[in-house]
This record gives sequence, structure tokens and C-alpha cells, in this order.
Amino acid sequence: RHPNIIPPPARLVTLSENDKRVCGYLTPFYERGNLDRYSSKIRSQGQLSGRTLQKWYKQLVSAVESLIDADTYHGDIKPDNILVSDSEDLMLIDFTRTFTTMAIASPEVREGNYLAVAIFDIVCKIAN
Repeated sequence: RHPNIIPPPARLVTLSENDKRVCGYLTPFYERGNLDRYSSKIRSQGQLSGRTLQKWYKQLVSAVESLIDADTYHGDIKPDNILVSDSEDLMLIDFTRTFTTMAIASPEVREGNYLAVAIFDIVCKIAN
């Protein structure tokens, strides 16, 4: 498991005790919310440092490299799909609809160019 990718669900939620169809799952709660909201907040307070941006950039690159090593891709990396932990570490989320494989990935993803650009764009967006 990668430290910047949300862990598997802690528990599946079923409709009822008698109806075991899964209707959801439990995951950790991140009080700071998503990267878009949190970075806007700390930027407005003058607390978004270059050191923090560099840390987040490295964490996202590492998480994406981990996905590539596992032959899978996220497909929808954006600040809304990244949570911030209490220790200001990033957590990549929202894999339910976006996982894809090399067989159906776009040429940009297969070539590895899109993901680096997407991560750079995210860091630039939250910095400004």
C-alpha cells in the first residue's frame, strides 16, 4: 500500500442485516478536506509555502509512479480528488469510476506524458 493513496475500505455497508447488497463503504475521514479547499484556505492566510508545494508535488509523483508500477491509472487526478491529512500529507482518492488499464488508457497516459503534466498543473493551480 502506498502512503499517499487512500487505503482500501475499512468496512462495506450493506442495505440491511437481511439484505447484504453493498450500498457503500467506510474510509478514513480527513478533516482538512480536499486539496482545492485546503490550499485556498492556507494560501489566503499566507501559509502556503514553497516547501509545502514541493512536498505535495513529490507525494503526488510518488503516488502516480506507484499506480504505473501496478499497471493501472487514476484517470481523474484533480485537487478535488486529493485529500489532505492532519500532517498535511496528500491522499489520492476517488478510484471507483476512474481506474483504467493500459488497454483502454489514452495515448497520453500510455506514453506517461499526461500524468506529469497533470500533477504539475495541480501544483501550479494551488500555488496561485
